[in-house]
Amino acid sequence: MLYALAAKYGIRILVVLLVVSSVVYGYFSWKHEIVAETLLKERAAVDAQSLKLISERSAEIKMLKEKHDAKFRDTVRFYADHIETISNEHNIAINRRLRVSTSSCDARGRIPKTDVPERDNTGRSGIYESSELAAEAERRFNESLTIIEKGALACGLLIDAVEETYEIK
Repeated sequence: MLYALAAKYGIRILVVLLVVSSVVYGYFSWKHEIVAETLLKERAAVDAQSLKLISERSAEIKMLKEKHDAKFRDTVRFYADHIETISNEHNIAINRRLRVSTSSCDARGRIPKTDVPERDNTGRSGIYESSELAAEAERRFNESLTIIEKGALACGLLIDAVEETYEIK
């Protein structure tokens, strides 16, 4: 009985299944094309928006980097000027150090034979001894040296940080 029904209606069932499957296939193909086009449009919109955001952020980052670099250069210049000022003050302090020059007798303790001391090849007369005045000047001198050394160390650290962070041209 089943065989008889299959023989009688088999071709019709096969044709109906073929028509239904082709309609379903056509529907899903059409739907896939629409979805694919929509996704392409959305991706293009997202890409355009991403490029816009990237360009805005790049400009902002470039501006911040330039501002940071300018601030950094100003800081390095300030420290260099400060160290130079300290160094100049140190040199001025060395030049202003008070020395007492006195004429004295020679090492054997003899008194010069004449009232006029002999002149040496430098144009100075007699033997001169020089001694620094005031321990306070020496203390300030040592403080200046310490400040200069600290400044030079800070500058060295700053330069090392710059070389690690940026390419020096």
